[in-house]
Amino acid sequence: MNTTRAESAAGRARPSRAVTTFFQVPTLWVVEYLLDGRAGQLVRSVPAGVNPADLLGRELARLRGVHLKGMRLATEEEERAHRPCS
Repeated sequence: MNTTRAESAAGRARPSRAVTTFFQVPTLWVVEYLLDGRAGQLVRSVPAGVNPADLLGRELARLRGVHLKGMRLATEEEERAHRPCS
């Protein structure tokens, strides 16, 4: 019995969780910090399902002399400025 390509594809299993996780949209966070007494901020993309405080806290902890002031979700304007064109 001959099957078409579409019929063959329809019978395949769903993609693995790793593949579907890849396509989840990350969240943008703004991190405010102090470095040598001067305020600064950076924008970081955090994958879905990851605790941003843990991830960004560890990142800042590796930098000597940096003190975390706060974190917040990026505003719509900040998101537009930092997301790739779609």
